[in-house]
Amino acid sequence: MDVLTHGVSLATIALVSLKHNRSEVDGKCAELGRRALKEEKGMNDAELINTLEEAIAGLQWMSESDYPFTVVYWQDELPILTPEHLLQLTNHPPDTLVETEAVDDFFAIATQAQDWHNAEATVIVQRYQTLVETLKQSLDALTVYRLGQINLDLYIIGKTTTGALAGLATQAVET
Repeated sequence: MDVLTHGVSLATIALVSLKHNRSEVDGKCAELGRRALKEEKGMNDAELINTLEEAIAGLQWMSESDYPFTVVYWQDELPILTPEHLLQLTNHPPDTLVETEAVDDFFAIATQAQDWHNAEATVIVQRYQTLVETLKQSLDALTVYRLGQINLDLYIIGKTTTGALAGLATQAVET
C-alpha cells in the first residue's frame, strides 16, 4: 500500500474523492502529495535556502533593466500571506500597489525555449525551468507579488514545510 503521509493511503483518498466534490478533493490530494514529497525529500529550510541560492547564481531577471535575484526568508508562521503583511515584512509604505501573479505566468517568457535561441540562451531557459520546478516542489502557496509601479519590487514567495515564508526577490522596470 502506498502511504503518503499521516497514514493516509491512496486507496483512502480515492474513496474520499468518490464521496465529495471531485475538484476540491483533487486539490487536497495534490496538496497532500506535494507535502509528502517534500517530507520524503527531507529538505529543511537551510537546505532550501542553499538550493535556491545555487539555482539563482548568475541569473538576472530581464526587464528594461536586468536585476539579480536574492533569496528571502522569514520565520513567520501565518495561515496566509496577505499583501498588507508582505508590505510590512519588506518595509514598503502601506499604500504601495500590490498585484499578484501566478508563478507559471510570471516565468513564462523565461522558461520558453525559442528556435532563435543560441546555446547560451538555451542554457538560461533550462536554468529558469529548473528554478521554477524547485520553487514549485519546495514551497506551498507559491505566489508572485509585484510591489509598486514602473520600478517594481518582485517577490516570489511560498511557505516551507516548517511554515516559514521563503522564496526570491528581484526588481523590474516596466514603463
